[in-house]
Amino acid sequence: MSSAGTTHLTRGLLWFVGGCAITALTYSVAASRGGGAYIVTVGAILFGGLEFLYGIILCADEKFRDQRGLSASSAPGNKEGVLGKMIDRTPTKQNPLEPKSDQANKWEALVKYDAEISAEAEKLRPYGAKWIDEFGRAYFALQEDRKYLSSIVSRLLKEAKQEEANRVVYTESGEPCTEASLDILRRVEAHGYKLHTQADNTIVVMKDGFGTAYLHSNSGIQWFTRFVGLPSARHPENAKLVGVIAKRLLSTQFIEDALALVEALGGNAAWTKQQGNSFAPKVLVLNIFGKTQQFDSDFEMTQWVMREIAPTVLLPTQQASS
Repeated sequence: MSSAGTTHLTRGLLWFVGGCAITALTYSVAASRGGGAYIVTVGAILFGGLEFLYGIILCADEKFRDQRGLSASSAPGNKEGVLGKMIDRTPTKQNPLEPKSDQANKWEALVKYDAEISAEAEKLRPYGAKWIDEFGRAYFALQEDRKYLSSIVSRLLKEAKQEEANRVVYTESGEPCTEASLDILRRVEAHGYKLHTQADNTIVVMKDGFGTAYLHSNSGIQWFTRFVGLPSARHPENAKLVGVIAKRLLSTQFIEDALALVEALGGNAAWTKQQGNSFAPKVLVLNIFGKTQQFDSDFEMTQWVMREIAPTVLLPTQQASS
């Protein structure tokens, strides 16, 4: 019996009995005097009765969930509150299917060794381990009836895609998150990284033994996956060189180091006149990762590289060198 159900049952019973007692007491007093007014506590009696019935419903619902092997985390009203716009799909070290239970062990074995279930689970894997666990809960709730496998996965895929559509709309830099970036985030998550979005839409990537990276734009997302490697890092020597330059830039904040980092990443920067306005001051045009950025000063460009590029490449290169 759930604590919530017990609370409503007890409260309802007290109100109902109390209301009946007051009504009976005032009626007996009036009757002993040969008549007169007495109190009928209709409100207390009705409230108590409804509370009692609601408690019965809560208890029955909890019993039904226990019989289906569902964890308390799936009860109505217990929703994850992480990521706001980017709904948290952070995989935890504990399996939501009650990790120490026989049911969790059975599901893990089915996903690993059963060809039919494994094939269906692979369709959900790009969206994170959470959805494979949801698959397991639904499978056991339907009494392990395999005829529902495809319909379960179809429904979960729809929910996962909708959740993903809601979770990242714009990056911190204000640009729309591209489909390519979303695909990268799916693959990053499938390789054990945990994703989180801050209030300003900065995407935080974490992994035990790796550290934390902050992705502010589509270019940052693309560069991150180049260095962590999916499945393996390309050009590890160049990655080490870029890491050295990025570390030096964050220490010195020199314009020369910012330009050196841009060049090491295959980009370039040059001052140029604004098109269509010969009297306007020149702007610094930076080309990197197929994108173009414009700045009014060397200092502004350097600060952007320090914030947008250097932190993104530094942690992956440290991992590659370790």
